[in-house]
Amino acid sequence: MAKYDLQAINAYFEQLLDKIQTCLQVVNLYVLRCKIKEGTPLALWIACLDRLESELLRQWQTLQSEGIDALTLQQALWLGKQQKQKDGAFTLWFAFTKQILAYAMEMQASKENVWASYLVFYLSNREEWDMSPSWIEPPSQASLDEQLHIVQTFAEHKPYSLFLEFLSLIEIGAQYRPKIEDPTSALTNVKPSPSALSGAVASLQKGDINQLRQDITAFWQISSGGLLAFKNCLYYTNTKKIETYNKHAKVQFSDLINFAKQEAKLRSNVEAFIQRKPFQHMLLWGARGSGKSMSLHALGNAYSSQGVRLFFLEQDQIKDRFAIISQIAKRKERFIFCIDDAIWNIEMLGLWKNFLDETQNLETPCLVCVVSNRKELIQHGDLDMNKSESSHLLDERLALQDRFGLKLYYPIFDYNEWLPFISQYREKYKVEETSENLIKEIRKFAALQQYDQISKRTIQAFIKEYLKNRTT
Repeated sequence: MAKYDLQAINAYFEQLLDKIQTCLQVVNLYVLRCKIKEGTPLALWIACLDRLESELLRQWQTLQSEGIDALTLQQALWLGKQQKQKDGAFTLWFAFTKQILAYAMEMQASKENVWASYLVFYLSNREEWDMSPSWIEPPSQASLDEQLHIVQTFAEHKPYSLFLEFLSLIEIGAQYRPKIEDPTSALTNVKPSPSALSGAVASLQKGDINQLRQDITAFWQISSGGLLAFKNCLYYTNTKKIETYNKHAKVQFSDLINFAKQEAKLRSNVEAFIQRKPFQHMLLWGARGSGKSMSLHALGNAYSSQGVRLFFLEQDQIKDRFAIISQIAKRKERFIFCIDDAIWNIEMLGLWKNFLDETQNLETPCLVCVVSNRKELIQHGDLDMNKSESSHLLDERLALQDRFGLKLYYPIFDYNEWLPFISQYREKYKVEETSENLIKEIRKFAALQQYDQISKRTIQAFIKEYLKNRTT
């Protein structure tokens, strides 16, 4: 018979059982099984912990009553059976891994913060990823204390570590340990997208629960919970629902060159908007690829932690404005309605004038930002076809223009701006090619792709193609 350190094995059993039972005691204390949606990562992990606890108790009893040989036999049999069972611990673990990875990619979490990020997300919306009216108001202090206790407990006992410890114990009898993957190992080490809960995630990672309480309390002052706490962009679907995504989630003002004037005015207006001071609707106009849309995304990222959300609308969705506004009217976030590549016909002029007026007169006003290649938003062809009413139409057109109190021009990309722009990309992606050679390649690329002018968008497209070719 092999020699075993029974004292060490007993201690291992006790330590592992204590960790697992600590988590399950919190689950039972707060009736957590009834409060979380089936199939979510937390629900799957709790089910997995149930299996581990049950088997640990059985093996502990076997060790105490029948000895080490009986234990090792039971461990070998358990492992063989569990790897085949459809509802066993391994099945639950793999389902959990799949869900947590899907969550991490959806939320753009990094490998260091994915578990903390998910647990903080639980704090903001326990039931499911939606905009449920039941979460419009912050939880009571007692409810927050309950949630903080749950999150703190699960954060201290990370899933991969616990499952690995359990398999290390099983290895005594099974003579080998099945390989399981850390669900975060497939993630790249990226900087997480900024959100209203970024501070809370950092506090939980540090184990600073007092600061976490402050972060969550501050969060409820600017947010109504749910997926909007993590996603900085929204759009309206054909099924009349609001969906979220993180488009250009990494774009910052520091990525944009020669936009100091525009940035200052954008920031000043949005800060007034956040502080509920008088603000202006915005018109960003200028050449294609000059950075209008990118600066808008940079603006959203800069203020997402203060509750700002970009709500992108298609031009014809203005007809659904009452339905759209009704879904966000009671939320605490500050919404900027964004219309990209705008050019309107005469029939839409009245609708847009009303929309611009209505959004400023809401109980919680919304800001409108229109992005266009031209300053005149009404198609000239329509004006030409209505010459008898040209004076009236001109007045209406000017009335629409006047509703945009902040008009920012984005000039054509000048050749003198190429070098600093390209140098920025060379430094960011560690490109060894000289800027002069890259300029030559950009010209060839633009000609091959039939670009009629070289804009910042053209250079960005070239850099993507260049980096793709460099890795192949």
